[in-house]
Amino acid sequence: MEHRPSFEVSLVIPAYNEERRLGRALEGVFSFFRGCDFSYEIIVVDDGSCDGTERVADEFKNTIPFLTYIKHERNLGKAEAVRKGILVAQGEYICFSDADFSTPVHYLREVVAGLKRGAD
Repeated sequence: MEHRPSFEVSLVIPAYNEERRLGRALEGVFSFFRGCDFSYEIIVVDDGSCDGTERVADEFKNTIPFLTYIKHERNLGKAEAVRKGILVAQGEYICFSDADFSTPVHYLREVVAGLKRGAD
């Protein structure tokens, strides 16, 4: 049986001690996705944070319908956090961004459009 993606886009956000940034990041990305015409999920992978990152993510579970939170018990590194998020992602297109969104999230619209046209 062929796997059919549940979402068009999965966005993985690796997080390590992002208590101060994560709330703003989730508000911004959720606002962005509400204005898009594709289905999405957001996956936050907490890489062993020792601050309030988990608490902040929990605050958004009722607000953001397709938010998944995964917690590593200890810090395994950013690459492992991204890998874990990719492994659970259900999207046709899987992207990741740091919580600081140094590349603004609105560029994701162009990336998805390019992927839909067959870009690598």
